[in-house]
Amino acid sequence: MKIKRIFASLSAQMDTLVSNMENHEAVAECAIADARQYTAKLNAQLKLNVARVEQFARQLESIDKQISQWQERAKRCVSADQEKALRCVQAMKNCERQRDHLLGQLSHTQSLETELREHLQIAEQKLLDLQHKKASLAARDARNHVIRDVSCEPALAKDTESLFLRWEEKVIADEYSHGFSSDCDAGLNASFNAEENREALQAELEALMREDNAISKEV
Repeated sequence: MKIKRIFASLSAQMDTLVSNMENHEAVAECAIADARQYTAKLNAQLKLNVARVEQFARQLESIDKQISQWQERAKRCVSADQEKALRCVQAMKNCERQRDHLLGQLSHTQSLETELREHLQIAEQKLLDLQHKKASLAARDARNHVIRDVSCEPALAKDTESLFLRWEEKVIADEYSHGFSSDCDAGLNASFNAEENREALQAELEALMREDNAISKEV
């Protein structure tokens, strides 16, 4: 069917463009827009065809009334005016031929309506399929971007750690080469060390005295 070839062509074009272009989602949206435009065109044709069917139906109803009228007129005047009755019969025949022509057009238009409805149903389903496929691929693509970004984090952390390690090594080297501790710092440090050493000795002395007192009490 023509509609299947059209959508097969759209799908093929979409696959080709997606393979050759970077902005896949934009390309897919273009293909969907084409499918949506074709579906809208089918829908417009269907509405126009339905209107024609209704028009033919109204015309047939009018023709049937005219045929009945000419039949009645021919019957009424046959006894009084034979010639007039014949003209009424001729008018009735003309209406009948017109009715046959309208019936043929109605039949053709109804067949076209059935075909358009089938095509429209297929087109709408294909459009939905393309939209769902695009949404699914967009979601999967977004997930892949997240996974790829997350997978880059360990490497980023490793690089960052290495950066700080090299920085720290440089700072230590600079401190060593330029003499980080000043004389004032060295003197202050020695003062604290002496005080802390004296406190430790004092504590040890007090412990010895307590031990000696305990022995004396036992004796």
